[in-house]
Amino acid sequence: MDHSVPAETPPSPESRSPADEPPPCGMFSASTLLAVRRLLQALRDGWLADSLVADVARAIAEDAHRRGVRAEQMLIALKETWAVLGEVREPAGTAERRRLLSRLVTLAIYEYYEYHAHLPVDARHAG
Repeated sequence: MDHSVPAETPPSPESRSPADEPPPCGMFSASTLLAVRRLLQALRDGWLADSLVADVARAIAEDAHRRGVRAEQMLIALKETWAVLGEVREPAGTAERRRLLSRLVTLAIYEYYEYHAHLPVDARHAG
């Protein structure tokens, strides 16, 4: 008698939810991705605060700096990541999510260069 456990097969692409999909690049930390999801949930649930948007933008910029990427790469990664999040695919609130993404992009750019401005001059050109 064979008592071996059958190998688990990974779920087919059709059976996975969009929330299970990895971000298109590994630029953002797990905590930053969770913060972005919470931001979308806050928007959906009606408790979105400017301070929350600013905190998430700061986390995005810090991740970009930790990985040594340029602002343009950060924005591409943010938009690509945003597009695959399951919360973004919900039909209700499309215009609000577009406005939120626009605000997040603006603040992430600000935070990216604000962080950069506080680095020593020799560290600014190291990446």
